[in-house]
Amino acid sequence: MKYSIRGFLLSLVLLAVYLNILTFEKALNSCCDFQWNPTKELCQHQNPYESYLANKVFLAQFPLYPVTGYIVLIPYALMDWSHAKIAWILTNYLATFLLLYGLQKLWKIDNNMIIVFLCVAFLMCKPYRIAIENGQHDLFVLTLFMWSIILSKNNKLVAGILLGLSWFKYSTTFPLSLYFIFKQEWKIVFFGVVVHLLLFAGICLWLRQSPPHIIKTYFDTLKDMSSYWEWHLYHQYSYIAFMIPAWWCIHFVESKYRIKGV
Repeated sequence: MKYSIRGFLLSLVLLAVYLNILTFEKALNSCCDFQWNPTKELCQHQNPYESYLANKVFLAQFPLYPVTGYIVLIPYALMDWSHAKIAWILTNYLATFLLLYGLQKLWKIDNNMIIVFLCVAFLMCKPYRIAIENGQHDLFVLTLFMWSIILSKNNKLVAGILLGLSWFKYSTTFPLSLYFIFKQEWKIVFFGVVVHLLLFAGICLWLRQSPPHIIKTYFDTLKDMSSYWEWHLYHQYSYIAFMIPAWWCIHFVESKYRIKGV
């Protein structure tokens, strides 16, 4: 029985490897959600939102993210498009490893077979492979968020920095940050906010533009894509509407049964 399970897991591993080879090839021809071009504009002292509003053609998606997040992508913007895509795909696979390893640490799973099965199931699922193919940022920011939780007990400064950087794609991680509010980890939240304020101040100096002007161009860009803006608001609402009762349930269970949380 034991050897049958191992054989089954091995077949799943091989299938996962095959699917991810195909995913890698598709990503090389896509990465349509990778924010390389807006970051490139920022590196050249250009406000990416102004560039978009001026009808400048963007190679890899329009600038829909906070300008502070583009600082994280600067190393990729220093490469040409073909090499940047490869580097970003490999970064996503590294983020996948760190995310799964972090989950194993949080859940304290010791059974190797269960670990292999959960990892393979994650690597095979379609939403994960779509995120890789399209060069999305979910894996990257979720990894930052996960490790901010892991480090929250021992190093609140680093945890706060990671939390702040995870807000790069705020539609994914900002609602999850309710975790730190329910845990009353005010220092971590404060450090996360400070990270963005410092990055934003640096960008204002880099672009030689005022904060209100940059914020205005960002919202003008979002308003220009009315369908995206409406979808984004709905996305945020649905997340928060789900997360608030979920966190309260977790808080209630931990308090009533004195279960030690992360």
